[in-house]
Amino acid sequence: MIFRRNQRPLLNVSLEAPKKYNYLMIQFQAYYKFKKFQPFLIDIKAEGCDLMRDRKNDPTRRWMYGVLKDLMSSIVHPCPFGNRTYNGTGSIKEEYAPRSVPAGEYRMDGKFTSQANVTLLSMQLFFEVRRKGILKSMLEW
Repeated sequence: MIFRRNQRPLLNVSLEAPKKYNYLMIQFQAYYKFKKFQPFLIDIKAEGCDLMRDRKNDPTRRWMYGVLKDLMSSIVHPCPFGNRTYNGTGSIKEEYAPRSVPAGEYRMDGKFTSQANVTLLSMQLFFEVRRKGILKSMLEW
């Protein structure tokens, strides 16, 4: 993370993948903190090569593809993956989240695994949603 004054922090990712992969499982889960982190609306699991080929029918796949493409465009390409170093810099934008979510603390877990279920990349993003006013958020549904 690169923190900047009065701006969103930048997420700087450098990923070295020495082997080629023709299968890459991508999983994202969101958690909301009440007293402890509990599962929230977003729980997406998709095979990466299939996601790059066919994302038309499923809105969650389209959303995941759009976020990954915007955040780390160098990683989002057709199979095979690997045999190189991927570098990307991006910032988390408000447009990535649903329009109306409860105010509070959240955690987003991301995991990339191989076909042998070996974890290639695992990350946790912590963020907070602030309240803008109940009427405005209810009207945007």
